[in-house]
Amino acid sequence: MLKNILMKFCNHTPVFLALLLIPFTGISGSGVFRQQSNIEIKAQLSDHDRTLHAEMKLEYINNSPDTLRTIYMHLWANAYKNNRTAFAMQLIENRNYDFHFASEEDRGGYSTIEFESSGQRLSWSNYRGAEDIVLLYPEQPLYPSDTVVIHIRYSLVFPHARFSRLGHHNEAFYATQWYPKPAVYDHTGWNPMSYLHRGEFYSEFGNFQLSLTLPENYIVASSGILQNEKEKAFLSQLALSTYLEGPERPDAPDLPPPSSKTTKTLHFHQENIHDFAWFADKRFRVLMDSLSLNSGETVSTFAFFTHQASLWFKVNGYLAESVKYMSEKLGPYPWSQVTAVQGITSGGADMEYPAITIIDRKTSDKELERVIVHEVFHNWFYGILASNERKEPWIDEGFATYYESRFLEEKYPDSSYWGTLSGSPVASFLGISNLNNNITPYLWYMLKAARHLDQPAGSHAEEMSELNYYTMTYFKAAMSIKYLENYLGQEEFDRIMRVFYRQWKFHHPGTADIREVFSRESSKNVSWFFDDLIGSDKKINLELRSIRKESDGYILTIRNKGQVSIPYPVAAITPGNVTETRWFDSFAGETEVFFPGQSFDSFHIDHDELLPEIQRNNNRREVSAGQGNLRLPHLQFLGRLTGYRKNNIYWVPVTGYNVNDGVMAGLAFYNYVFPVSSFEWFLMPKYSTLRDDIAGTAWAYKEFYPSSHRLHSMRAGAKVKRYGLSSGRYDRKYTQLETSLQAHINTPVSSRRISTYIDFTQFLIQRERLGFTAGQPFIFNENYYVNRLKLFHDNQSTFYPHKLSFEFLQAENMLRASFTASALIPVNAKKEGFHIRFFSGKFLLQPENPAGPDFRFSLQGTTPGRAATYDQTFMGYHQPAGTFWGNQTTQTFGGFRYPTPLGLTWNWLTAVNMAFDLPVVPLRFYWDAGTYHRAGKDIINTQQFPWVGGLQLVLFRNIVNINLPLFASNDIKEIAGLNKLDDFYQRITFSIQFERINPMEARRNFHLLLF
Repeated sequence: MLKNILMKFCNHTPVFLALLLIPFTGISGSGVFRQQSNIEIKAQLSDHDRTLHAEMKLEYINNSPDTLRTIYMHLWANAYKNNRTAFAMQLIENRNYDFHFASEEDRGGYSTIEFESSGQRLSWSNYRGAEDIVLLYPEQPLYPSDTVVIHIRYSLVFPHARFSRLGHHNEAFYATQWYPKPAVYDHTGWNPMSYLHRGEFYSEFGNFQLSLTLPENYIVASSGILQNEKEKAFLSQLALSTYLEGPERPDAPDLPPPSSKTTKTLHFHQENIHDFAWFADKRFRVLMDSLSLNSGETVSTFAFFTHQASLWFKVNGYLAESVKYMSEKLGPYPWSQVTAVQGITSGGADMEYPAITIIDRKTSDKELERVIVHEVFHNWFYGILASNERKEPWIDEGFATYYESRFLEEKYPDSSYWGTLSGSPVASFLGISNLNNNITPYLWYMLKAARHLDQPAGSHAEEMSELNYYTMTYFKAAMSIKYLENYLGQEEFDRIMRVFYRQWKFHHPGTADIREVFSRESSKNVSWFFDDLIGSDKKINLELRSIRKESDGYILTIRNKGQVSIPYPVAAITPGNVTETRWFDSFAGETEVFFPGQSFDSFHIDHDELLPEIQRNNNRREVSAGQGNLRLPHLQFLGRLTGYRKNNIYWVPVTGYNVNDGVMAGLAFYNYVFPVSSFEWFLMPKYSTLRDDIAGTAWAYKEFYPSSHRLHSMRAGAKVKRYGLSSGRYDRKYTQLETSLQAHINTPVSSRRISTYIDFTQFLIQRERLGFTAGQPFIFNENYYVNRLKLFHDNQSTFYPHKLSFEFLQAENMLRASFTASALIPVNAKKEGFHIRFFSGKFLLQPENPAGPDFRFSLQGTTPGRAATYDQTFMGYHQPAGTFWGNQTTQTFGGFRYPTPLGLTWNWLTAVNMAFDLPVVPLRFYWDAGTYHRAGKDIINTQQFPWVGGLQLVLFRNIVNINLPLFASNDIKEIAGLNKLDDFYQRITFSIQFERINPMEARRNFHLLLF
């Protein structure tokens, strides 16, 4: 299930949006102005050194009522200039180090640039130190209705295309954001913004002309209309050849042919756009077609591709259907062509520009169609309506996703996003056989909302975390728009959208302008849509509590358990059919509503499941249930969508092994799969074959989300474990009860890769110990408690990811404090580099007669033989050092990756652990050093600073580490026997991070695994 969801998400990469324009500058009576930016460029591509030399003429017309003394210019290609730009820093925040460690050869930007007006060189400066925003200082102020002509000469070096939208790959060129352009000046003033990979753009309208000179055997697709008759004939012949070769022709070679020594100059022209893109490849195959709009206009369709001919032979049909659909829904397509181009799978794929979109390779025709539909639909929103995508991305992404879903539902009414899985035995088993197409956006919304990690759909792009940018601006916004459509009725919704479109096309509308049109044109109150569904992250939760039969109908008691008052539909259901649906007004608290009718079996709030509601399994109630609230749980093997339609208890057989219990077999029961729930429990009893006894684990946790600016969440719960400590004649076991309260501090929402929390945990432990009386062994119980207070900070969104931890541990007559810090200094894009950890600890209260649990610091750290709290997982507790399972270790305390008895102390200890990743092979060189109270004094021939070094084998993405000691200080050699070669295997230690392979924990952090 998650795999399918993830596959759907992979097609929703950030979408770069096009702008269209018609030549007028205001809306009658509205006071809205719009600047004009007409551009002519003569450019020559030097493909051998990936450089474009260009001369540009910019005619900038000031249609505003203001006098402009400076002009803000975007040099967005300079985002690739170095690793200090806003673009580069955003990639680091998203844990992408590729660009940071890129070679100078793979970077790009403007190598030279000059601005001139009226024969005079213009002075300019960088805006707030940004490489990709400059301030131009014209010789004269630009008064209202004035025009200034600026000549720009520049050379642009193409970066590698793997980073983002602009680039080259194997002599294929992707020219996007490739020329200087003025920032938008609107009623709010100038809108300067740096280039970002996540977060799109806002640019000024105008007419565009391009003369492009390049080697003759390049084939070019662009936003503009080709003017060369000879090149038109060449493309027509190429299209005929492609058609005759058929869809089964093998893919083009990965390496292109040599470039021609002769060149050609292509001329392109397009009016009323804010951006212009072109793509050049020597291997393109071409298909051409056309369509007629209801307005009588003819639109040509083009497909340029190199691979997957069997899929791309259908692309012109997808283009035609998309253009026809949106032309009918909102307004006629204003250009005479629309083009799809196949590019590499990189940061620039699945992006749209005026009249053209670039798509990467897809795995199916359905997937390709859906992406093309989505990208073409953008022309009607960011393209023609031209909203500020950086400030209000939901307008473009939300409406494009809404219309994409609507188009596919109308074209394929019997299909679903689950594809061939829908209706299959597997789908029925997982409880998804009859789910509708609305489930995909809902699940993505719940991925963040269930843990209150979501953000308002109307947030600025820069303010959003990477995953929220997609789940909220695409999916939640599209769900909300569809809910609004159902509330108003499709006919009314479509009418209002056409009014809005006619009034605001080509004039940069924002959320307030959409709201004004809907409020004016509809007799219904729609404030909830803008204030709550788009403008907030408030949660929705409506519960159908009871049904009471009356003589002429039914009284439904409904409780609003959420934070939003919203109108809602209730469906009356007879077996298998929705008999009637009625809408009811918004309310807070609890209300009763009357539903007329004589014979219904059940009622269902939001039967079509359009509402982004935090809980849906309380929306339906059988009439026979009356006022009762009892819902018997449904027992289900493996899992379904948690809490979606039923109260479920899931089960699965489990097996396990450890040294003390041997092979174990049992059952696991749990109440959650996906998404996470605020209350989750888990029960896993197992039979220990070695001890002939019951072992296992159980836990229950409740998460709270206080309305506080300081706290994000609080998690309270309890956990019980019962496992063996030994086996054989004198079996021993331990039982641990762990109760905890964890408070997560609010961190910047733009990056949820920062975690800060305070945790208080109490351990109540009963363990059996072996004693002797008069030489006779006996087993007795030892009971003790441990209190732990931990302050933890983890920042994974910085170039140097690091963790900090303060810990206080208290037991009877004992109190210790410790500090741990760890960091990575990366040296390459794989996040390999220098790892360093520092530990320092001090006992504030020492037991007078130490006995029982061993809380001492040690150079090695916690080992199976010295476990005290049993919160770490060892394959064999109380196994002696030097044995295989006894050499399992954890990097706590001194963190020595060596089974040394040195450093055991009830006083203080300090240590440092370092490791450096070796290139190519999964090995690290490590070095551990430390000192402790009375080091080198209490034991003869010991040193004040013992140390050990060796190689660490890193397996399974750092889940398993095997430590091979090679060097050590003399005291460790003598005491631990490092100088005895025949015992070398006994000195090999290993660690296993069991928490990283725990499927239940991985499910909770799934949103972090996506990127």
